[in-house]
Amino acid sequence: MATTRTLAIKPSEIKYIKLGAGGCWEQECIEKTQTLRLGFDGQDHAQSLAGNWSAIWRDFRRRGFDKSKSTRFANEIKQFYESDENVLWVTFYDGRLWWCFSEPVITFLPDHTKTRPAIGGWKCKSLAGQTLSINHLSHDLVKKHYYQGTICPLDEIASYVLKKINGHHRLAKALIPEEVDTSVKYREGAVRTIPVNAYERSRSARTKCIKHHGRACAVCGHKMADLYGKVGETVIHVHHLRELASLGKEYEVDPIKDLRPVCPNCHAIHTSTPAMSINRLRKLLAECKPIQWPAASCCGDDG
Repeated sequence: MATTRTLAIKPSEIKYIKLGAGGCWEQECIEKTQTLRLGFDGQDHAQSLAGNWSAIWRDFRRRGFDKSKSTRFANEIKQFYESDENVLWVTFYDGRLWWCFSEPVITFLPDHTKTRPAIGGWKCKSLAGQTLSINHLSHDLVKKHYYQGTICPLDEIASYVLKKINGHHRLAKALIPEEVDTSVKYREGAVRTIPVNAYERSRSARTKCIKHHGRACAVCGHKMADLYGKVGETVIHVHHLRELASLGKEYEVDPIKDLRPVCPNCHAIHTSTPAMSINRLRKLLAECKPIQWPAASCCGDDG
């Protein structure tokens, strides 16, 4: 059975696994069943148990997948079936990095998914007792959360992961997208992976936006200083009316036309895809309680 001493492992023995499309099995696997889980509906379970990977590959080809995808799918299934109990598995859930070792015992479920048990359950703390929060992990590691496949090695960041789990690595500083320095020409959109898929923001553009529109939230009309006094005077986010993630390329932002100041609460307009418009969020707030929008806070119409 794997114990904490097995963390003295080779980096090549650390693998990332996504627990279902969009993380749909994360809660069940981590909080309830304490398992790893694999999909690939239609995959021949008997052939996988027999290690007949060429047959698995040919089956994906017959089902219309190209050579590259058929190879990737077959390799991912092979790793799930053949990895021994010394392989360290990691995944993300609820804003934390989780890890476990797993017994190579495959259970085929009625819905054609496969599971294998996590030895001692999933853990989200280092051996030193530190919670492995996404906010304190490197960007290179966190971006694995957006891996399009199911299982992959961690390659050059495997040693970093091992140090974090062993509690031998200092905490990384969390970054706020709005506070990233870029050029004075207000050019934005160069992709930079942080705990969420974000794009670089120009500090100069932010400053010019706030100077023009003020620090009152363009949605609710309040200033953070109204709630927190002096410590809230400089606290305000800047919202892009043109959603950067949808542009997919760098563009030159106009701080007056393209940006609006919003409080951290109202900046939750980014929680939907595409991001909710300022006007839409204003209407939602108005439905909850009457709000008199200060003229100074209504910085134009974003549609």
